[in-house]
Amino acid sequence: MGPGSVAGALAEYQRFLRRPGRYLDLPLPACPCCDPLEARDVLEYALRRLRHSARTELSQTVARLDEEFYRRTLPDPRPHRPPGRFGGWWYHRIYER
Repeated sequence: MGPGSVAGALAEYQRFLRRPGRYLDLPLPACPCCDPLEARDVLEYALRRLRHSARTELSQTVARLDEEFYRRTLPDPRPHRPPGRFGGWWYHRIYER
């Protein structure tokens, strides 16, 4: 992770959640720079490595965004879990068709 990667990931995750509509379909991975799951992976990586004091604020922000993500996406019975990823719950949501 380089300088600004956490801020960039947070901005991308927020941008995805600002899209209009009741439900959001996850985009098929084409470019890591605009993939909300890639952004969520970066945030998870940061949360696992930050010191407690720094982790607390980020964790609260990510938890609020995760609630919105979970509410506006649907479960996928055949989850998409790319190799080398954390494989978090966010990979178990429906992708666009």
